Amino acid sequence: MKEIAEVRPMKNQINKIYIFGDSILKGVMYNTERSRYITYREERFTPVTQRGITVTNYSHMGYTVICGFEQMLSKLNRNNCDENTLVILEFGGNDSDHKWKEISALPQAEHLPMTNQTDFINTYCRMIDYVQSLGAHVACCNLVPLCAEKYMNWISQGLSRDNILQWLGDEDILYRWQESYNRMAERTALMKNVNIIDIRTPFLVNHNYKNMICDDGIHPSKIGHKIIGETICGFVNNYYQSCDKYLASGALVLSSLLLKDACKI
Repeated sequence: MKEIAEVRPMKNQINKIYIFGDSILKGVMYNTERSRYITYREERFTPVTQRGITVTNYSHMGYTVICGFEQMLSKLNRNNCDENTLVILEFGGNDSDHKWKEISALPQAEHLPMTNQTDFINTYCRMIDYVQSLGAHVACCNLVPLCAEKYMNWISQGLSRDNILQWLGDEDILYRWQESYNRMAERTALMKNVNIIDIRTPFLVNHNYKNMICDDGIHPSKIGHKIIGETICGFVNNYYQSCDKYLASGALVLSSLLLKDACKI
């Protein structure tokens, strides 16, 4: 088992890209001054579209991997998807979330995530298989890390913070739990031998990480969305320029431990 996940080159030049994901790739961010969610308006994929590649973004706020697969089945077929197509997937944030109002009311009860781990992995695999059955290429994004402190403040608004914390055990589990879904997404991509676009690491290594996340604790700020766009474009442009294997900023480097664990799913 290799210790580094190398990006696997495509044999054909890409002329169209479809994106399926949640609010992260849709470009949603929380505007504190206006107390509402807005969409990042700057074009994030200009370096790609300038090459003549069309980008269709089907990302939808609140979507889980199950919702995304249903949408994919209605949008992609052999008439619009071929060997010159790249499909980018990004799921896990909503899948790992919980119904906080119910937890606040009954902290002693069992509460399941929006998508359990088995269904998450199985559905993600089915999405990848479907895209590949159409002859297209797949790349999976890992997850933007949440900010536990901000997210705890957000989910406990109008609810019992003490009850939620009682159920959680500690505040940092919010980060760790979401990270477990991130690892599942990465492992699934590795198992299916598809590329991973690493949008997570630029957040983790930034010394001003909290400024890259909105006050809700989960959505990227304007700076964060800009970095996500740059990472995805860097990944795509490297494919476009060369069929040689490379290790770019958008390519995921994983420890041997993660790679060994990947085969245990």
